[in-house]
Amino acid sequence: MAEEEQRDIGDFWMKILSLLLAIMVWFIIKTAAGLSYSNSEPNRSPISSETSAPLLSNPNAQKENNGTNSE
Repeated sequence: MAEEEQRDIGDFWMKILSLLLAIMVWFIIKTAAGLSYSNSEPNRSPISSETSAPLLSNPNAQKENNGTNSE
């Protein structure tokens, strides 16, 4: 009898949790439905390919003799 009662209580809480999860999913979908798309407005200032990228390494590496064991 006690085991059946425990199972009934567990089933009850699982139903409550399932209902709460369904409400959360519905709320997220309802909230997201009003959002605008990120690409709905085209970019007005495209990045030109003429701009040079910054240097990623030291341009004076050979002059400074980096990476050698001599000091």
